[in-house]
Amino acid sequence: GGETLDTALQVRMQRLFPKAKLLNIHASTEAGTLLEARGEIFRTTPSLGDKARVIDGELHLHRSLLGRLSGDPQPEGDWYPTGDLVCESEQGFRFEGRKGWEINTGGHKVNPIEVERLVRALPEVKDCRVFGRDSSVLGQILCCQVVSLHESECSEKCLRERLAAELPPQAIPRVWEFVDSLDVTESGKRLISSDD
Repeated sequence: GGETLDTALQVRMQRLFPKAKLLNIHASTEAGTLLEARGEIFRTTPSLGDKARVIDGELHLHRSLLGRLSGDPQPEGDWYPTGDLVCESEQGFRFEGRKGWEINTGGHKVNPIEVERLVRALPEVKDCRVFGRDSSVLGQILCCQVVSLHESECSEKCLRERLAAELPPQAIPRVWEFVDSLDVTESGKRLISSDD
């Protein structure tokens, strides 16, 4: 609930619960549950029609889908930008994070969700959290907390080497911390930044 469901997590869940039917649901604060997928690739449904669209890599909702309570966001035009960033493909689109979540390290914007997806896919890793920490030199440095699988030998050097094949140098975390579990908010969501 409340987190992205990537392929690595889905595979692990399916191994733990082989007879379970996994459903990935995307709900927005503004409009509630809108999209469902069997994996991480979403498509707009016929019932949703043309009331959701991707504009410049961001999910937009038609004003008719928005709540009517006072204080709810109201679009200036017909389309409301949700702040949900997506990557489109021929099969549909995948959620990549939210506007403002990018970490600026040395002038490079890094999407922590994408780095987490790659770290979590490594066989030694059970879970992880990527976040930025203030740096007087770089603006922010990329940090990663890792929960490793108990039976694996997981080292910072090994993780860095594996990521080097997939990521540019600025997207590889500089600070690594191995932990037993990740901190979450009262509602069970993973913390986004070190200040949450």
